[in-house]
Amino acid sequence: MRLGILLLAALTVVRAGTARAQEPESVAKVEKTRAAERPRSGWAALPIGTYSPETSLGLGAFATHFFRFGNEPTATRPSSLSLVGLYTLNEQLITELIPEVYWDQENWHIWSRVDYRRYPNKLWGQGNRARLDTEERYAEDRLRWQVLVDRALFGALRVEGKLEAIYMSLSDLRPNGLLDRDMLPGADGGRAIGLGGGVLWDSRNHMLTPDEGDFHELAVMSYGNLVGSEYGFSTVLLDLRRYVPITDTHTLALEFLSELQSGRVPFFKLATLGGEDRLRGLFEGRFRDKAMWCAQAEYRFPIIWRLSAVGHAGLGQVARSAAEFGFTPPEWSVGAGGRILLNTDERLNLRADFGVGRESWGIYVGIGEAY
Repeated sequence: MRLGILLLAALTVVRAGTARAQEPESVAKVEKTRAAERPRSGWAALPIGTYSPETSLGLGAFATHFFRFGNEPTATRPSSLSLVGLYTLNEQLITELIPEVYWDQENWHIWSRVDYRRYPNKLWGQGNRARLDTEERYAEDRLRWQVLVDRALFGALRVEGKLEAIYMSLSDLRPNGLLDRDMLPGADGGRAIGLGGGVLWDSRNHMLTPDEGDFHELAVMSYGNLVGSEYGFSTVLLDLRRYVPITDTHTLALEFLSELQSGRVPFFKLATLGGEDRLRGLFEGRFRDKAMWCAQAEYRFPIIWRLSAVGHAGLGQVARSAAEFGFTPPEWSVGAGGRILLNTDERLNLRADFGVGRESWGIYVGIGEAY
């Protein structure tokens, strides 16, 4: 789930209470007026519901306190402290606490998340050849802390620093399965702690539903004994996105995503395919390994009023190294979906997507776009 998006959903509710009718004005004047009317601080709470093949139906609640430091303009993004709790029909418990701070006219940004989940899950081994009939179920108790700090340099260029600390405990292992026989790193759980950083280029015209611009990220993370990790490995992430306006209302969204890892990577930190963001239609984590690439395209277009639709397709692959990508064919996913615009100011969509792959399919309901 994207808690930043849920925060904006909550802010949508708060701002709806202060909205006022306006006479026709220039776009710039309207935006300036709307910005001036935004509250400096407030509280919001929402019931939330999600659906995916990994969780089935999930129900819970979300609350946030948003605020702005000092004399920060109301046109800037608000800082916030958010809390979510979710329970699913698959008997999964998910809780998250997320502080997020903006200051100096958004030149500085700190985001953090502390989350705990008790999560019955599935594993099919490692690699692009993992067979469907090798499925084994297990239960995980995971506590995770993430921190991201980024600073604007000039134009759309930003630099970032990252921290991640995970403690994993496993139970209910399948007798004589991969985890029970300790056939994969991480089968005993334990700690994975890493530090890293990267560079960002973000020229999107909107954070949630862009129809023009680029988002590019190159980041490196290193996990090892020096920071208390039981596993020593590194990860390089490359995320390239482009949003191409075809007409005033039609957009082609493109993404290329890649992860390359080296060292002793626990199975729960391997690069994965599947889920609501990467090749919709594949179960999240259906394929996992030390190297991954994924290329996706999505065509977005309006239908009527606040309703719109998308068609999406993607290819992806995992392997033990980038040099082995050519030994097996890539996985694929195609599908379509619908959108309901919840708020015109924030361009916040409720989405429902259907995706199908070579051996599976899925339906995903949630807030915001896949990328």
